[in-house]
Amino acid sequence: MKRKVLIPLDGSNRDLISINFLKENFNPEDTEVLLLNVGDIVYAHGIVVSHLISMEKENSDRTLQRAYEILDDFDCKMEFQFGYVDKTIVEYSITFESDIIIMTKDTRKAYIPFMSSVTCKVVKKAKCIVIVLPQV
Repeated sequence: MKRKVLIPLDGSNRDLISINFLKENFNPEDTEVLLLNVGDIVYAHGIVVSHLISMEKENSDRTLQRAYEILDDFDCKMEFQFGYVDKTIVEYSITFESDIIIMTKDTRKAYIPFMSSVTCKVVKKAKCIVIVLPQV
């Protein structure tokens, strides 16, 4: 049975840290990967701003495709969803029956001692192993 790994992507350079960790530590023959990008729904005066939604979707497509191409040896699925990022990651990890979630935390000087609120919430609520990598 293949190990299922969820990698949430945000389009930053931190994505490459998670992707490279997966490539270095997991066997493509034994690993199924879900690449997930979550976009925030944008409201202005209580109305969804549709042109920002389409821009978010275009950015997501590029982010997911870049990761998919890097992981060409792996069995990958790509998913884009709007919603609260932490909640969506946890829900997808349950739906996908993830064994592991791999995330990279922001370690800019001001944030070194802390994980982001998204990472903290995922670690707290996930029903599977969460690997949190430092951004170096």
